[in-house]
Parts: sequence; structure tokens; C-alpha cells
Amino acid sequence: MAFLAEAQADTPLYLPVSFSTLLRPSRRAAYAEVLSILPHSERRRLSAAVYDVPRAPSFQALKQLHEALDEHFSAIDLRTRDPAFEIEQLNAEAVTSVTLVLPQAEPERRLIVLRRFISKIDAYKRRRIWPAVTNVRHPRELDLALEAHLPFITGPAVCRLQPRPMGGRSWPVDQLPVPSPAEALHRASA
Repeated sequence: MAFLAEAQADTPLYLPVSFSTLLRPSRRAAYAEVLSILPHSERRRLSAAVYDVPRAPSFQALKQLHEALDEHFSAIDLRTRDPAFEIEQLNAEAVTSVTLVLPQAEPERRLIVLRRFISKIDAYKRRRIWPAVTNVRHPRELDLALEAHLPFITGPAVCRLQPRPMGGRSWPVDQLPVPSPAEALHRASA
């Protein structure tokens, strides 16, 4: 709560929410209790980052998710590790965004996963749901995400770890706070 009071008024803040835990009735009640302390005046800048979302969340699961979160958050982001997330099964504007969490894997495997996710970008556009990618670690991943015009890209290849939350910001590609090419190569080989 102190962060909410101290942070810039326009800084978006993503709070992590477990998909499977939220769907259990007993845990949903615990979430409701915790969420009730969030100031309603801050709802416009609070977003729920729902993690460990399966490939095809059911309509009923999404309904329960909305019932639990809509009152407290202005946006719901589904975070999945599955590049074949079934975006076609979601209604238009069912959530704000779907974020692919790139796996901890070899660079070539990570690129394959990212390409598979990007291959469905038109389905995201038709449903008016923002596609995003996180855990971008290598320059080639960043280049591929930029070429695909993904609107939200995060990870060490985009911005170094910071001592304090920085909030979302838009930057021209050539001004991103990324490591120099020599630093990036050194990190990739480490």
C-alpha cells in the first residue's frame, strides 16, 4: 500500500494472481479478502497479471476470474507459457491482454516458441486483445518481437533490472535502456 501512495499517479501496477488458486472457492474467498484492501481510487492503474494460465481456459473459469477481479482491476492480463494459447476460443475483449512467458531454454527453442505465438497475431487483433511477450533475454528475440509489432515487450533484453519499480513507459527502440551489444553477447554466452 505504501508503494501505491508513493508511486506516480499514472504508473501502471501489475499484481500477480494465480489462475489455479483463484479458481478454488476457498482460495477465491482469501483473494477477495486481500483485494478488498486495495484503494478503489487506484483501480484505474491496477492490472491483474494472472499467471500459469492453461492453453484453453474454459468460459466458466474466465467468468469466475472476472467476478473475482473486475471490481479491483482496470485490466486483466493472462500470462501463459504455451505459445499455442487458444486465443480463438476467447470472446472479443474477454481480457485486456495475453502475455507469452518465454521459457528458460536454449535460444533457438525460445525463438521457435516466440514464432509460434506470433503466428496467431491476427486472431488477437480480431478479438481486440493485446498480445505481449515477457522474459525476452536475447537480441534476436527482441528483434523478432519488434518486427511482429508486439505492443508490449518486457525482459532483460528490453531493460536491465532496476532497484525500484519503474512503471510502464513507451520508448523509441533506439533509446531503450538495454545493454550494449558487447554486454548482450557476454550475457548470452554466460
